[in-house]
Amino acid sequence: MSISLSSVDAAKRTSRAFAVAWACATIFYFLEYAGRSAPAVMIPELSHAFGVSALGLSSILGVYYYTYSSASLVAGVLLDRFGAKHVVPAGMIALGLGCLLFAVPNELAGTVGRLCQGAGSAFAFTGAVYLAAHGFSAQRLATAIGVTQCVGMLGGSLGQLTVGPMIHSVLSVSGFWVLLGALVIATGAALVVLAPREQGHAPETSGISGVLAPLQSRVLQPTIVFVRSGGGVVVCADDHW
Repeated sequence: MSISLSSVDAAKRTSRAFAVAWACATIFYFLEYAGRSAPAVMIPELSHAFGVSALGLSSILGVYYYTYSSASLVAGVLLDRFGAKHVVPAGMIALGLGCLLFAVPNELAGTVGRLCQGAGSAFAFTGAVYLAAHGFSAQRLATAIGVTQCVGMLGGSLGQLTVGPMIHSVLSVSGFWVLLGALVIATGAALVVLAPREQGHAPETSGISGVLAPLQSRVLQPTIVFVRSGGGVVVCADDHW
């Protein structure tokens, strides 16, 4: 009986730890959405910093979606294979470094930084949902995912409503990106500490084919490809509206 109770207590502690880790991932989603939308209110400043026209700047900003779309497929596979403790913080580090590079007044650094931002951002929502699935019961999972989406959209809104006045009074443009990068990396460090360690899920086959097996069996199904493609077009159109 005592063994059974201790097992239940351990399961509850693990669930609580996953819920706390989910909160960190939700903050990650908030920050990445703020970084995704913030350039819209600093077009003249970024054009001047990178020494490009508005058209050239749009090309730099647009490369975000090259890595975001491809890394979105990879993120789910890595989470299924290795868990969230190190995979999601790796995405945070990529986003944080991308923000720091974007603060450098150089066209190449800005382009590489935006590519890193896209790759890292792809781990935010997927990672938050993964952690929510481990930290909440089935009856509360949809609520947790809804909160995640709400917080992300709030970050997108605040990324435009508050950053504009901020860069004209409190911070410079480069200062904003340095601050954002530091916040993302700090959140990633917190997630590494707080997220429970998971036992790896061994693939049925060895090598790279084993890692890609979930991608082949699920992600590449025609229906899912269609839905993801359509969703990507909608998100891209929405961000450029």
